[in-house]
Amino acid sequence: MKYNDLAARIVGLALIGNLLLPLAASAQAAKQRPAAAGANRGFCALLNQDKTQILGRRLDEQKQKLDARRTDRDQRLADRRGQRQQKLDELRSANDAKRADNVGKLLEKAQTDAQKQAVAAFQTAVDAAMKAKRDAVDKAQADFKSGLDAALAARKAAVDAAVKAFSDALAAAEAKAKAACAAAGADQPAIREALKADVESARAALKTSLQSAEKIGSQASTLADSRNLAVKKAMDDLRAAMEKARADLKAAFGAAKPSKDAPAGDVNAPPQQ
Repeated sequence: MKYNDLAARIVGLALIGNLLLPLAASAQAAKQRPAAAGANRGFCALLNQDKTQILGRRLDEQKQKLDARRTDRDQRLADRRGQRQQKLDELRSANDAKRADNVGKLLEKAQTDAQKQAVAAFQTAVDAAMKAKRDAVDKAQADFKSGLDAALAARKAAVDAAVKAFSDALAAAEAKAKAACAAAGADQPAIREALKADVESARAALKTSLQSAEKIGSQASTLADSRNLAVKKAMDDLRAAMEKARADLKAAFGAAKPSKDAPAGDVNAPPQQ
C-alpha cells in the first residue's frame, strides 16, 4: 500500500486544470465580443452569471472526489487489518489446541509423580512464555497501527489546511474580480489577467504546501522496522524460554526425549504481526 495521501494527485493535478477552464473560456469570449462599460457582457458576464462562485464550485467538486477516495482508502485499510487479525486469531487457536494435545501425550508418558509435576511445570512455563510473546507482538502491532494512523491524520490535516487556504485565496480572487467588474469603466481584459495571475499564485502556494506536507512512506517504513524488531525480540525470548522448559522437562524424564512431543505451539511459526 502507498501511504502518501491522494490529495497531491487529485488536488494538485485535476483541480488546477479544471479551475483554469473558466479563464480559458472567458478569454475566448473576450476575443469574440467587444468590451462593454458594465459587467454584463464578456468576461464579467461569465464571472457574474450566478451567485455561486465559479472557481469555488469547481474546487468543491474536486474536494468531494478527494473525500470519496479517502473514505475508500480508509475502508480498505480497515478491511485488511480485520482480515489479518482474523487469520492471527485462527492460527493462535489452532496452536493452542495442538499444544494442549501435546501436553496430554506427555502426561500419558509420565509414570511418576515427579514426572507429572514436571509436565505441569513445563506447561506452566510454556503458557507463560507464549502469553509474553503474544502480548509483545500485539503491542508491537498496536504501536505500528497507532503510529501509522497518527501519521495519516497529520498528513490529512496538512493537506486539508492547504486546500482551505487555496479555497480562501480563490474566493478572495473572485470577489476582487467581481468588484472590479462592477466598477465604472471596467477593463475586462485587465481584470481577466489579474484574476488569472491570482489563481496562478494560489496554485503555486497550494503546490508548495502539498510538497511540504510530510509524506507517509518514510514514516511507515520506520514504524514497520520498529515493529519487526519488537516481534523478533519476542520470538527470540520465546525460543529461549522454550529451550529452558524442554531442558527441565528432559531432566525430569531422564533418558526420555520429550522434545519430540513438546508442545511448541507456534514457536516455529512465522512472526505474527
